[in-house]
Amino acid sequence: MKRVGKAVILGALLLLIILSPVFGNGDHEKIRVVSFNIAELGEGNHYLTRDEEGIAKILFSLDPDLIAIQEVGVGEGGEEQVRVITGYLNRLAEKEGKPLYCSRVSKWKTGDERYAFIWREPVEKISEVKPMEDTRDYKGSVFVRRPVYCYFRAGDFDFYLMNVHLYTRIQRNSRGRIFEYKQLVNWIKAKLKGKEKDYIIVGDFNRHLDGKYFPRTRAWKVLAFDGFREFYRFVLLEAIPEGVNVVKAPEDKYSTTETKRLAIYDQILISKGAYFEFGEKAEWGKNVGVLDFDNSPKYSGISTRKLKYIISDHRPIWADFRVDLGDDD
Repeated sequence: MKRVGKAVILGALLLLIILSPVFGNGDHEKIRVVSFNIAELGEGNHYLTRDEEGIAKILFSLDPDLIAIQEVGVGEGGEEQVRVITGYLNRLAEKEGKPLYCSRVSKWKTGDERYAFIWREPVEKISEVKPMEDTRDYKGSVFVRRPVYCYFRAGDFDFYLMNVHLYTRIQRNSRGRIFEYKQLVNWIKAKLKGKEKDYIIVGDFNRHLDGKYFPRTRAWKVLAFDGFREFYRFVLLEAIPEGVNVVKAPEDKYSTTETKRLAIYDQILISKGAYFEFGEKAEWGKNVGVLDFDNSPKYSGISTRKLKYIISDHRPIWADFRVDLGDDD
């Protein structure tokens, strides 16, 4: 009987070893990356009206492992509110016995705002946050708000996460978003020639560009050009009916902004190196999506103008990535 018992135990251990790559690291077989444009965080009178705890609860409901935040104020208020939001996230994490979060705000004043990253185990920050470099064809000075990025690792998946908030205004004498889009494409193509090919770019792309001098279709086609999938994918758009060619969200649940319905301003762009970890198919609500927090009963009676400075005028967007598939670089 003892010999049989040992055989059973050894067999069970062997089976566990064989299956461990399939099941990964428990709940962290996948990580969830979230992006949230929090309007004018830490700035002006909005500093007093912001519900940091409410923001943390909205984010925590997504069970995020890595968060990118846009529109962090350039003063001390922005950094302070990122710290406060991180603190509330950690209170929620402690209650559920989950890993605590760390945060980092970019040092550079990229135009009129900065960016922030918040992460927890199994995500590990490998490099410091740094601004997007120039490329041969376009200089970083074309950016009104220069993007920043950071190198992270989670399990077998190591990758760069870039945080962007692209140009908003339409002006005749400004290079505008077309030039920012071109710079972004050139940067991705240049980076994909190197050893590391896993890039995730998230944030506010201000996708819909209206105006006489920069028509919408001309600007968007700079990014969604023929053959762009050889370099990257727009996985949030892929999960929306009609895909990357949609002019506007077909239903409000696909909107990424709270104040402008049927609008898709925020994006999740992944490089070809990360296709494997994301998966072949983008499925709404399964591996990518938008959290329409403003449709919850808690916020139903608040005007969009007030809600902008209590929570935000954007909705969080998210995507999942496998971390147990081996390093493919």
